[in-house]
Amino acid sequence: LDPHAPPAILGVPVDGVFLQMRAMGIDRIDRFPFITPPNAASLATAQRTLAILGALRATSGDSGRRMTHGHGGSFGDDRDPGELTD
Repeated sequence: LDPHAPPAILGVPVDGVFLQMRAMGIDRIDRFPFITPPNAASLATAQRTLAILGALRATSGDSGRRMTHGHGGSFGDDRDPGELTD
C-alpha cells in the first residue's frame, strides 16, 4: 500500500478548477505552478468542454488564439468575474 492516497486532482475532472482559474484571470493554466499538476490531457479536455458549453470564448492575444472565460450570465462581466448576476 502507498503511504498516502494520490492527490484528488489527478483522478477527477478539472473543469471547475479550470473555469475558476480563468475567472481569476489566470490565462495559462498549463503553466500554473501546481504542487501536483493535473494531467495535460485533463486540462485540454476541460478547455474543450468549457468552450463547447460556451463558458469560454476565443480572443486573440500575443501568442495567437487563446481562451478566456466569457459566460456573462453567471459570472458577471469580464471586468468583475467574481460578481454573480441574474
